[in-house]
Amino acid sequence: MKNSMDFNIKKLKEGSKDEFEKFYNCYVNRIYTIIYRVVYNEADAEDLTLEVMMKVYDKIRTFRGDAKLSSWVYRIAYNHGISFLRRNKRTVSLEVSDHSYEDKHIDYLEKKEVAYLVRSKLMELPEKYRVALTLFHFEDLTYKEIAYTMGIKMGTVKTYIHRGKEELKTLIGQLS
Repeated sequence: MKNSMDFNIKKLKEGSKDEFEKFYNCYVNRIYTIIYRVVYNEADAEDLTLEVMMKVYDKIRTFRGDAKLSSWVYRIAYNHGISFLRRNKRTVSLEVSDHSYEDKHIDYLEKKEVAYLVRSKLMELPEKYRVALTLFHFEDLTYKEIAYTMGIKMGTVKTYIHRGKEELKTLIGQLS
């Protein structure tokens, strides 16, 4: 993924449609992924992604540069997803994909089953642990980026990830 240096922030702040189109093409999939990891619903994630893009377009003038542009955008996406869940008083439900897989290898199926198991148990964790773990392991964000995104201290991020892993191990261990 491109970093914020690939965009002319000044042009973005001035409302350049061409510059925003470059930004959009670079960030739309990443924003969708982050929101999906929060709401776990494809249709909602698509709608929320467009809302975040409109919000970024409207608020880019307020970007001060204290953090990387990507961290600023991820924080908006994360907060928007959390706000959506709270507004709708929804709990996250695991979507089961009905994709048919051509690959019939047992290894492949076992990996899919394990991934499904981990994902389903991840859903049972408290929101703060689930989000921290998904941002760290699935989005490859650093502790610092997660702290900024979630609006918490870096030490708290480390605690959430550690406790989340421990609770996830316990949940998975209960299946044995």
